Amino acid sequence: MVILLAIVIAPLASVSYIIGAILSASAGYIGMTVATMANARTTEAAKKDQQKLCQSHTEVEL
Repeated sequence: MVILLAIVIAPLASVSYIIGAILSASAGYIGMTVATMANARTTEAAKKDQQKLCQSHTEVEL
């Protein structure tokens, strides 16, 4: 796909396509990492205390 873009349309379009793909993959990876960390935090709170479980949903800690 990138080679076709570079030949037919413009080299700049293919570079933009590659950069967009890299940024999209990075955003997906970061999003999944943050979601996994939040889920682990909630699970640990549920194991220890139900009151902490309710508090963990309202607090955001990065």
